[in-house]
Amino acid sequence: MIQNLLTDINAAVRQYVADLPHVSPDKAGIDRRAGSGLWIGEDCVIVRKNDKRGIEYYGHFEYVNDKCRIDTGEYVIYCEGREEDDSVRECINTFIGRGE
Repeated sequence: MIQNLLTDINAAVRQYVADLPHVSPDKAGIDRRAGSGLWIGEDCVIVRKNDKRGIEYYGHFEYVNDKCRIDTGEYVIYCEGREEDDSVRECINTFIGRGE
């Protein structure tokens, strides 16, 4: 039963990110060593689970509040949160500001 739920969650996230731009970390204004790529939404940044350590260390996402970080199946979703957790907003703004 739980495996079916995880499969459904992964499928839902895959469907959601299909409509988002998938960019390299440097195009989002963070160190290229942060991972293989990220999806940037209006209010979130999503990475594959295997890129979590890279984006948290090189992208400074380790400061994102736990309430704004969702580990789900194959993905990690970082949502906008409090002011002191501005890594997500800076990443989104950098990408949008470049008009990519």
